[in-house]
Amino acid sequence: MDMGGEFYSGSKRKQKKWNDDFSKYNAYVYDTEGAKWKQNLVERSHRTDDEEFYCPRGDKINTITEFFLEVQFWIIYFNNRSHSGIGMNGLSPKQKLKKLGIINAKKICNFPCLILDDFFKQFQLFFNIKICQKKF
Repeated sequence: MDMGGEFYSGSKRKQKKWNDDFSKYNAYVYDTEGAKWKQNLVERSHRTDDEEFYCPRGDKINTITEFFLEVQFWIIYFNNRSHSGIGMNGLSPKQKLKKLGIINAKKICNFPCLILDDFFKQFQLFFNIKICQKKF
């Protein structure tokens, strides 16, 4: 995470709360610890999603079901195409994970999209976060 206000704004206490709640899913979050180069990676990923998925496809998605179908295709496409980022050397994310010896690379790269609002209503209440109105 890039320590944005929509998550926990760099608060170690809030990060611990997220990780306590995520532990039941055998998952955790970590942040960029203020390292600008790491923040740049997160922001670049956001930009790619915006420019290549949300902007060209957003107007064509009218239901939550359509969103989940479209985004899953995007995730699979993105993680199986060649990348030119630092250390990627033209490999796809899935190929890079396999090269690093990660045995469940396919599962990682096909992990389904989650709308955290649906899973963490208590976070919204606890942190007094307003739910943005979705188009669907």
